[in-house]
Amino acid sequence: MNTQKNFDDFFESLTKNVENSLIIPQRIPEPEDPLLEEKYLSLSLNHGIRKKVEQDSFNRRIGQLSTLPLEFPIVEVACGTGINAYATAKHTHRQVIAVDISEKAIRKAQEIYGSDLNNLLFRVADVYHLAEAGMPRAAVISCIQSLHHFNDLDSALEEMLSILHPEGT
Repeated sequence: MNTQKNFDDFFESLTKNVENSLIIPQRIPEPEDPLLEEKYLSLSLNHGIRKKVEQDSFNRRIGQLSTLPLEFPIVEVACGTGINAYATAKHTHRQVIAVDISEKAIRKAQEIYGSDLNNLLFRVADVYHLAEAGMPRAAVISCIQSLHHFNDLDSALEEMLSILHPEGT
């Protein structure tokens, strides 16, 4: 089976309709493939539009999880094109820092949501090197629909915990 067919099959499997919602990865499995990136961004944007109304109440709750001072942000890991980070930022006075390993996804997120909210910042960062990337101590760490995409889940979780405030969520 050729590589193109593998990617097509992969994305077709991701777009199966499950109770009217799409299942989309929050990071690109092989970011160096331009065709795969283009499909990912297109699917991620479609997913964001369809899920926006449902996600608003969920993201409102994320924004209210912490009682720590506002100086400690919410960090959204593997944010893709940013729909969840945007929805969270709309419902909190706390800064939301949304990170993803894909530069293209972050550029698209900035293009779509970058100037709408003063408390939303998008950054390229690898989940395995959040502290090295200069992520601040976080009041809340959010990672929506992404954990199953990490090759080394234990290391990813350890790194997320390394930037979480001791009283964080």
